[in-house]
This record gives sequence, structure tokens and C-alpha cells, in this order.
Amino acid sequence: MSKPTPVFYIFHGDNQFELRAALRDLRARMAEADATGDLNISQFDGATASVAQVISTAQMVPFLADRRLVIVHGMLTHLAPQPRRGKGRSEDSAPEAPQSTTALEALLAALPTLPETARLVFAEPTTLRETHPILKFAKREDSRGLVKLFAIKHDPKSHPDHPKWDSAWLSAWIAKRVEHYGASIERRAITTLAQLVGQDLYALDNECAKLAAYVGASRPITEKDIATLTSYVPEANIFDIVEALAKGDAKTALSLMHRSIERFGESPLGILAMINRQFRLLIQVREALDDPRCEAELRQTEDFKNLSEFALNKLRAQARRFPLPELERIYLRLLEIDHSIKVGKMTDVLALDLLASGLASQA
Repeated sequence: MSKPTPVFYIFHGDNQFELRAALRDLRARMAEADATGDLNISQFDGATASVAQVISTAQMVPFLADRRLVIVHGMLTHLAPQPRRGKGRSEDSAPEAPQSTTALEALLAALPTLPETARLVFAEPTTLRETHPILKFAKREDSRGLVKLFAIKHDPKSHPDHPKWDSAWLSAWIAKRVEHYGASIERRAITTLAQLVGQDLYALDNECAKLAAYVGASRPITEKDIATLTSYVPEANIFDIVEALAKGDAKTALSLMHRSIERFGESPLGILAMINRQFRLLIQVREALDDPRCEAELRQTEDFKNLSEFALNKLRAQARRFPLPELERIYLRLLEIDHSIKVGKMTDVLALDLLASGLASQA
């Protein structure tokens, strides 16, 4: 026996780009089938709208149409907030957050009463817990509900407080978006674009559209095209941070570091790790520039195996501007700071300030 046509939907997950695209598609299909336009479409903010208001709207008879679409943003999250992950605590072991019990019970009681004409969509900004009462009800065979998870795949090795996206998942996503815009893209170019733009699907989609329009269907998008067109570089500003540190320009270095923290959600420890890695790479590239025989060995090391030609060329250009002893001096200072953080002598934020000011005074 097939499941009855859904009258309510739960769209949830951290992939808000695709979740919102699904909402737009629902609205477009509704408009296509209904000559009355938006007269049978309603939207609510789930943090301010009441359950009674949402349900009564969904139960209204559509105007000269077969269906009424009601979209509610964040109501399920608001009624049963997600618990915050404590240090060393997994989501599953975290205690349940307080729930608006009366409102949840009212919603649970009302959902089975929705008419066949209703299309009630709960659009949630995060992944709901499996124990959420409405989610559990929607997954029942007799609920007339449909659940769709829009999730970003994360690297299981990354820290839970600062999760990194799975690189294979992101590469496939970029290739799919480029194809959506009628173009194709080289594998190295995908890696470069992911490195430059970072964890922002909206920005990545914008770059994919721009690059596809520039290249068209005549040939695949290359690293050279990205270098020509892409200026959106949140994580890639590590090159600018490194240059400022090497020059002793504390003001610029700190400004770029704090921009990464405040605007792009990087952690201070994450920035220090990137800086540390960048100087390690620069030392190896500088050694290869001084002794060309090292170049072949360089490409076989773990650090450089998957590095794009675009990133390698940027490293070469930067390494040429600094003598090897200067790069080694800075790298030694980074190791000292890393040790001080690990033994508790300083905080990570203080470390950034001391790194910038300390290098500036020695420049």
C-alpha cells in the first residue's frame, strides 16, 4: 500500500542553500499549477507565529485552486531548541533542551486534521534531533508527512566545534553547480575554487555562475579562469596574512586574522595552524627554488601531492620574496607560540596578537 500524498513537510539541515532552492521550486510549481499566483501561498516566522495561526491558515479552503501552500520558517527549532554541544559532549549525550510542551502538543494534535488541500512546509535552519516529537510523528507511515534532510557532509576528522566540510562532497557539489549553469570544470580548478572561496555555498554558487558565463560550453573551466575572475578569497587570504607577518606589518596581519574570525567563522587556533602550515610550505618551496634538484622530490611529499598548480604558483611567487633564514626565523617563532598555547602559557587569541607584534618588532 502506497503512502498517502503528504499534507505537511519537514525540510531541515545545515545545507540552507539547497533547502531554500527546494522551497523556491515548491513555490514555482505551485504558481505554475495555480493561476491565482500568490493568493494561495502564505509564509510565517516560526519564532513569532502561533501554532493556531499556522494551522488555521493551512486549513483554509484554497481560492480557485486545489492546494494551499504554507511555509513556516524555524517553528520546530523554536518549539524544541537544539541543545548546545558542550566541550567533550556529543549531541546524542547532551541533555534535551527545554520544550514548549503545550505548543508542541497542540501541533501534534492538529497535524492529523489537515485537509487534503494543505501543503504545510516546516523549513528549519538546522538538523533536527531524531527525538524531536514532530519529526518522529512525520516519519510514521500513517502521518501524511514527508521529511527531507538537506545536509552538508563534514570531515569526520575535523573538530566538532569547528567542522570542516568533506572535500570529496564539496568537489562533487561544485561540479554539479557548474553543470547546472551549462559548463564543465577541470578537477584541479575545482580544488582551487574550493580553496579560494571556502565554506560558503552561496559564494561558491555565485563564482560557478560567473565562471560558466565567462567560459560557456566551449571548454572546461581552468585554474587560469579562476585566477582571472575570482576575487572572493576568505581562507585564501592566508597568503596576505603571511606576507604581512613576514614584512612585520602587525596592523594588516591582525586585521586580516580578525576578519577571518569574525566574518568567516575561523577559530584562532585554526588560523595559527594555517599560518604554521603556510610557512612550512614556503620553506620547502624556497629550498626547491634554491636547489632545482629538490623540485621533483617536493611534488612527492604529502604536503604537495594534492596541491593545485594555482596554489603552488602562488607559493613560489611568495617564497621568492623572502630569504630562507627569514622564513626559518618566523617558523621557529610559530613553533614557540604553539608550544606556549599547548602548555597553557597563553590563550589562542593572545597568541595571534603576540605573533603579529613580535614579528613586527623584529622586522
